[in-house]
Amino acid sequence: MHPGDCLIYKKPIFLFLCGSDKETDEADVSQERTNLRHRINPPAVGDTYLDAAKLQKGANHTHQGSTGDEAADFYLYAVEQLEHHGYRQYEISNFAKPGYEGRHNLIYWDCGDYLGIGPAAHSCMGGKRFYYPADTEAFLRDEAAPVMDGGCGAEDYLILQLRLRKGLSLDEYKKRYGREFSTAQLAFVKNCVKSGYANFDGHTLALTPAGLIVQNSILAELL
Repeated sequence: MHPGDCLIYKKPIFLFLCGSDKETDEADVSQERTNLRHRINPPAVGDTYLDAAKLQKGANHTHQGSTGDEAADFYLYAVEQLEHHGYRQYEISNFAKPGYEGRHNLIYWDCGDYLGIGPAAHSCMGGKRFYYPADTEAFLRDEAAPVMDGGCGAEDYLILQLRLRKGLSLDEYKKRYGREFSTAQLAFVKNCVKSGYANFDGHTLALTPAGLIVQNSILAELL
């Protein structure tokens, strides 16, 4: 049995950034890189995730929070270090050794079927989402009814696929939803490739780590 079949354990890695005082930034970033390098010695697990949204001021600083450029720089550095240690990035914030990717998460990002049972459990079956209310007593009394919660349509699929490093298959996108990129959107994609934000072979669009940082801006042009 594959270890991932019986136990899934993820150890999170948080990025803590210092304040934005220009006089101390260079020393701060150097020290934080050193700290991060130590924190990123990956544990003996197959899958981990990176939370770049957890930004915290340095304990000895009273300045405003770190800049977006600093957060992006640390994110890219973390991606580089994790991959150096054998943890391949397969989603915007998830990394794994080959064969240890979170299959339960991949089903969600691929808009596949998954069934959740219990109070507050969410499901998606046949492209339709539903969930049970967070009412344990009602569930135990067999009185809990699922609440419909929309579906996984073309926009959901595009957004979720572009979170994955494998990217969006335009052929599958058309097959599932009858959607194609317009001439203007294809021109935009080519510009993303030139800028280092994406890879595109004419069939699959995949964002690079730098592209994942600005994913929302890219999606705004493709939706």
